[in-house]
Amino acid sequence: MIENLQIKNVALIEKIDVDFTAGLNILSGETGAGKSILIDSINFLMGNRIGKDFIRTGEYEAEVSGVFFLSENADKIKELGVEVDDDSLILINRKINTAGKGSIRINGRTTTLSVLKEISQYLIDFHGQHEHQSLLKASKHIELLDRFCGTEFEEIKVNLKDNLKEHKEISEKIAKLSGGDMDKNSKIDFLKFQIDEIEDANLKENEEDELLADRKLLSNMENVIQQASKVLGLLYSGDNDDSAIDKLHMASELILEIGESDADAENFSETIQEITAELEGFIRQVRKYHSNLEDDPERLQEVNERLELISKLKRKYGKDIMEILTFYKKATEEYEFLINSAELLLEYEEKQIKILEKIKESCVKLNKIRLKNAKIIEEQIENHLKDLGMKNAEFKINIETLEEFNQNGNNRVEFLITPNAGEPLKQLAKIASGGEMSRIMLSLKTVLASVDSIGTFIFDEIDAGVSGRTAQMVAEKLAVLASFKQILCITHLPQIAAMSDSHYLIEKSTVNNNTKTSISKLEENGVITEVARLIGGATITENTLNAAKELRVMAKR
Repeated sequence: MIENLQIKNVALIEKIDVDFTAGLNILSGETGAGKSILIDSINFLMGNRIGKDFIRTGEYEAEVSGVFFLSENADKIKELGVEVDDDSLILINRKINTAGKGSIRINGRTTTLSVLKEISQYLIDFHGQHEHQSLLKASKHIELLDRFCGTEFEEIKVNLKDNLKEHKEISEKIAKLSGGDMDKNSKIDFLKFQIDEIEDANLKENEEDELLADRKLLSNMENVIQQASKVLGLLYSGDNDDSAIDKLHMASELILEIGESDADAENFSETIQEITAELEGFIRQVRKYHSNLEDDPERLQEVNERLELISKLKRKYGKDIMEILTFYKKATEEYEFLINSAELLLEYEEKQIKILEKIKESCVKLNKIRLKNAKIIEEQIENHLKDLGMKNAEFKINIETLEEFNQNGNNRVEFLITPNAGEPLKQLAKIASGGEMSRIMLSLKTVLASVDSIGTFIFDEIDAGVSGRTAQMVAEKLAVLASFKQILCITHLPQIAAMSDSHYLIEKSTVNNNTKTSISKLEENGVITEVARLIGGATITENTLNAAKELRVMAKR
């Protein structure tokens, strides 16, 4: 349910912050006071598009926020990637500016319009004279009927879903195995060729990197040998005194001579001896490295041929050795699968027959339970319609049995109605009268409220086209519905307004040529006064006040 609504800079609304309650929330006010703006704001918050005049004149940005308590659909909303706290509350905020740019945030995190629309279907069901959501979508009818059918029914659907998944998997395997013998034999031969080609290559995971490093060294071997030889010449030479090691020895002897005259130079002698020892060790390493270097054209050719083979396999089977080996594994599995195809095909066909029997059995059970519950719903809705003045209305849940099946079984379900005797049954969407549609929708929602997971229903002028006794019955049906759901209802009928659990007055005022809409929650005296206004119009008399009080007393009963 919606617990709090904040609106800023929307049309005539400067700023509104209103808390709604459970039960029946009535919204009333003079024509033009701004009731439609409130509904437009909620629709905007739910992801609907808005018109040019949505942003308040003179302002840059409009903003609407809502706090929702999730009584049933928290798990479904979590599946859409929205985090829901332990308190099952979510905060939705949407902004739009004069440049047409906006933002959407859910629990403080930016999201997209498509995600918002997905979430909104679990939060609010809106019904106006010309806007009908879930109940007018024939695709939703089977879902609504099924949720009326109980836990045993749901268990059958879960089993059906599992069987359908297995049926699909087996069908795919049978399709592979039952191809023509020529095609299958060609596939086996081709797979064998691919497997042998990769096996013969005897690839290793990091081999290509090692080969590339070897090729780089072998390609430059002559130059590497020359440079290593020069390094040795600079560090050590037995022929002259120009090498680094010779000069270090000479420097060491000179330091020793200095040390005989100056004791402070003794430390120099120790240091230079350590440096000389380090350099001699390094020279031995370079000499060993140099002696192992060998120009090997044959090895270079081998490396190049190996890299060319790997490159050829990469063009066929994957971008690197790991992908080639993965391809090899899959090809081997498919090869084994096809080699054993005759036995496997027989095994899968037997499984398929058994699975199909289970699926058909589930479909029969689902159909039987649907037909039984459809009769109950039809009777209840027709009774509600009679109470609402549609004594000759006939409501029918049409259930067709189809050849194909899916996770819902093999039924197609659609709600049909005829408001008047002698007229044919029609789809709900084809009912022309706004007054009839309002009563039909109210009856449907009253019967299905206990199984509808949407927590909040909004009725914009549900009273269109009704009056007198029928208006009283509409009011009573709304009260019944409000015991299951949170209802926000805009009305002009005193009978409906008198039923409120909470009543909000929407008013328009002008100060210094600045017009704005406000909303306030009424105390009991205010409720009676507003109901009296709805009874008698602009002039409230003692009689209308007494009538309003009487309506409230009757409502509380």
